[in-house]
Amino acid sequence: MSSHAQRDDVSISPKIETGDFIMNIGIAKEISASGKETRAILLPREVKRLIEEKHRVVAEKGLGLRMGIADSEYREVGATITRDRHRIFTQDVIVKLKPPLPDEFRMMRNNILFSMLHAEQIRGLSDLWTRLMSRLLRWSL
Repeated sequence: MSSHAQRDDVSISPKIETGDFIMNIGIAKEISASGKETRAILLPREVKRLIEEKHRVVAEKGLGLRMGIADSEYREVGATITRDRHRIFTQDVIVKLKPPLPDEFRMMRNNILFSMLHAEQIRGLSDLWTRLMSRLLRWSL
């Protein structure tokens, strides 16, 4: 029997116990750029640090596969893995490399978004942000 609890689309790490978390963080897999984006915004070692600080991390299934990082590596450091994109985009904090797509923005409600936005490249994006009342942190390199 596996040491991880399994449910249809979710595998829950045994390292996560019930209790209070500081923040619930969702890490989205990149689906924009016609599938050419290979990077993951956070590596397992970075997720481990978040979990050590008592944050709960929910990572999208396949987050690091294009970089050769298996879901099991995220699970081993304490992340919960899910296929449910709605679950990712309804966490307190959403971490994403590329700007969210319109469908992803529609799932958000009063979240904090940590992402490279490139707002000037996306027509009407600021209007959408205002309507959704999401808090945005702009990260520019």
